[in-house]
Amino acid sequence: NNIIKDKKFVSQWKYIIIDEFQDLSKPRYELINSLLQQNLKTKLFCVGDDWQSIYRFSGSDLNLMKSFRYYFGKASILKLNLTFRFNNMIAETSEKFITRNKNQIIKKIYSKFVTKNPKIFIWYLYPDINESLNFWITKNNDKLNGLNLQLLSRYKHSYELIDKKQLISKWY
Repeated sequence: NNIIKDKKFVSQWKYIIIDEFQDLSKPRYELINSLLQQNLKTKLFCVGDDWQSIYRFSGSDLNLMKSFRYYFGKASILKLNLTFRFNNMIAETSEKFITRNKNQIIKKIYSKFVTKNPKIFIWYLYPDINESLNFWITKNNDKLNGLNLQLLSRYKHSYELIDKKQLISKWY
């Protein structure tokens, strides 16, 4: 930042583009602001989602996003609220969970994929995934009636822990 203030570097950039803006920190803001002040013709374009902000521990400051106009001045802000990643039931569940945090930007998420049946189950009971799934299936067997069971896991190797034959025989 001192290099810019001392004019050892003079930006000729027309555009500054920032992805994952929700993870911006105050020092990065100061750097970007110095670049913008140095060349008033430079335009700033940012993409971010406050609901995905996870780097507070390393200095990201969500207020930079929430108060964008305060920090960067006049701006056009476009909220993207249509998802192609998941169905409406997951969107509704996510919205209820995330907006419990009053510091988040309130928005309504819509999905391209609409379903009437619940499509999200969050279940954790036993340390062993087979025990948890088998317990859940046994407890909910009367509600399943031909529905498909899909498993979502953060890591591929988690699926390898599941005895699929045992699940299939209990499922149908």
